Amino acid sequence: MQDNCGVFGMCSTENCLHDLYYGTFYLQHRGQQYCGLSTYDGRQIKLRTHKGLMRPSFADDMAGLDGYSGIGHVSLNVRQPIKLNSRVGEFSVCFSGNIANLDELVAEFKAEGHSFAAVDEIEVLGKLIASGKNIVDGIGRAAKAIQGCYSLLILAQDGVYAARGPKGHRPLVLGRRGHTVAVASESCAFNNLGIQIVRDVKPGEIVRLRSEIDLLQSEQFETLKVIKSKVIQYCAFEWVYIANAASIIDGRCVDVVRQRIGASLARRYPVKADLVAAVPNSGIGHAIGYAQEADIPYDRVFLRYDYADRSYTQSTQQEREREAQIKLIPITEKIKG
Repeated sequence: MQDNCGVFGMCSTENCLHDLYYGTFYLQHRGQQYCGLSTYDGRQIKLRTHKGLMRPSFADDMAGLDGYSGIGHVSLNVRQPIKLNSRVGEFSVCFSGNIANLDELVAEFKAEGHSFAAVDEIEVLGKLIASGKNIVDGIGRAAKAIQGCYSLLILAQDGVYAARGPKGHRPLVLGRRGHTVAVASESCAFNNLGIQIVRDVKPGEIVRLRSEIDLLQSEQFETLKVIKSKVIQYCAFEWVYIANAASIIDGRCVDVVRQRIGASLARRYPVKADLVAAVPNSGIGHAIGYAQEADIPYDRVFLRYDYADRSYTQSTQQEREREAQIKLIPITEKIKG
């Protein structure tokens, strides 16, 4: 679960910092330990990261970050984005995913004389991209070298690049509002910003986002390459747990999927019960679906304490159990024998 981060990117004909901040904030459920923003104002790529949540970290710390394009990231384990200056130019990069062969790739880089500020996945990914002839070639090299899964965003002077792993494991969706174009791990980041879903990034697709005012809509999202895979492996856990219930992933509404799972469970395992209750928040849709199919009243038995972290995203089982105990408050009047 440590690899399920949130990425958000945007290009606009106007200053997009405010929307970039909120778009990234609406992915907070995908990572609560670190957050970061990187923007381009036509002159330079700027970067700022924090340890902590988006709102308290950036609410009073966005001065100097104005830009017409940018990327944002929320994470459970490492600061992102990072910025590199290489032969493909200056760029910043962030990703959601994992590199299973990280140690092997680090050893190869060290053998070639490379050094590391910190041995982590995002730095290795950045070096792989920087080794290409250009950004698209670099992403292709990374896709070939990496054993694992990813969705990544790159901020460069000529736009925002979005790439989804060839197996489609991590979601990535494109959106538009007038001359503003956006990309995100989940469409819930679009809803309150008035951004409409255009389509999902296809598995293996590399797309460049641009927002020049004279561009045709078809030119705002330019498919630069598609890296083929023999198999597609969507992550079912996105619909079951990770994603926000309001999101639409690969054409399927998360909340509707959860209710259908609950209804299927009721048909397969019917019970006699006084009520059906959810373990919030991700269990709510499942419980409603079960209750509707079984014709049993749905009621609240647990309340989720708003200031607790997500439990399953913790690093160890002990931490998960502790966080679950912290976040769930029983309504004792409804469960007394």
